[in-house]
Amino acid sequence: MDGECAELEWSPIVSAPVHSAFAGVLAGLVFAGIVVLLSGAGDQVRRTNALVTFGSSFLVLAFDAFLFGVIAGERVCGRAWTETLYASGLLGLGALGIFAGICWLIDAGDTTSGRMTRFYVVTTYVIALIVSYHVGATAIEYLDDLRRTSSVPGWLVAVAAVYRWVMLVAVLLVGAWPRFRRRWGTLVTSTAYAYVACVVLALYGAGGASGSAQDWTHPSAALIAGNTVLALAFPALAVLAQVVTLPSRVLAVVEEKEPERRT
Repeated sequence: MDGECAELEWSPIVSAPVHSAFAGVLAGLVFAGIVVLLSGAGDQVRRTNALVTFGSSFLVLAFDAFLFGVIAGERVCGRAWTETLYASGLLGLGALGIFAGICWLIDAGDTTSGRMTRFYVVTTYVIALIVSYHVGATAIEYLDDLRRTSSVPGWLVAVAAVYRWVMLVAVLLVGAWPRFRRRWGTLVTSTAYAYVACVVLALYGAGGASGSAQDWTHPSAALIAGNTVLALAFPALAVLAQVVTLPSRVLAVVEEKEPERRT
């Protein structure tokens, strides 16, 4: 592929510096939020959940800024596109983690019978849907551009096309089944570890994709498929883990009142 992506409608190399700066700014905001949380007081359980969520998001965004910085220095378009596929997933997870942490902060000081918490939880679900949609859209654009010089398997294109709608249904099902969130809502730390695993997978995947320029002149179908499947899989699992562990105070109040009604 052309080293400067001259034949493509969109260049991942040109956009990388802006994305790197954006991820860095978000990481700085998250770090400031962590400092504020450490110096304050309040509900210890929810504050701890917020700290854990913000901590994993800070890690994701910091390394994402680094990865986009690497892409900005690329000169091989196919390689830059593959690294962008991983970096875009990390950026989406970092943004989702910020809103999830805000949910726990709001829940810690919510004195409106869960009304504020409910609004921010719904907003976070919307962010999860947007992240999933754009990760799938990025994969589709990636395959369309690599199809110019390589043989892209048809099943892989179908997987990328279906991905957005499968994630849409999965996120909506979790939101429509609040008892599921109540049951698994204590696994915030496990979700944070999932974020850490996503960072490792993305960096190793992007590092493995950085072969020689000759390898990316006509990348093999196996190379394209492996990177695409991995870049779609790790954001999907992390997004679902994050939305499952969002606070659900309203349901807890209802469950506390049910025994009183039976008596």
